[in-house]
Amino acid sequence: MIQYAQKRDKQGEIFNFVTQQRTSNQARAAMVVYELGFGATVVQLTPSRIVLQTRIFGDIDTVTLDGSAEEMRDCVLTAAYYAMTRERQEQITEAALGMLATTLGANKHRKGMTPLILKMASPLIIGHTRVALAAMLAAGIEDESEIAYGLSITKRGGMARGLIDFLAVLELAVELNTTLEAVDGQL
Repeated sequence: MIQYAQKRDKQGEIFNFVTQQRTSNQARAAMVVYELGFGATVVQLTPSRIVLQTRIFGDIDTVTLDGSAEEMRDCVLTAAYYAMTRERQEQITEAALGMLATTLGANKHRKGMTPLILKMASPLIIGHTRVALAAMLAAGIEDESEIAYGLSITKRGGMARGLIDFLAVLELAVELNTTLEAVDGQL
């Protein structure tokens, strides 16, 4: 089991949230959806420990994952690829801003992206796109069309729901040794 600990630094006052024991899949899903998906920074990465920090307005959330190297393997790979995706920032930003435009365009009362909405929402969407790309790279997916298809899955059903659906498709595709599209078409 992986120990998953959360704390928040709220302008110098520290709040320790629940420390939980999670399976490798549960820890990776929480890390992907709730930490990396919101633009976390990988502060420490070893085979048995990951420390992530996410700035939420003026607060800093720190999440620490600890476990054996074997249990932590998938989490470490995903976090490592997430940290390395800066090389693909142009692709990530383009996909994320397209998602933002689609999301805002779905509301017929909005005429475009206001600067405030763009400033507040784009880091979250860029984080979701970046973590989906990292998860695909960690799973060995490098084909550009397969990556594009995977990123399209994250755009469905809202931000967290899109990532949760994406992770389910990715896990099945890896387990069945097939494409994301083949699995997605069967769900």
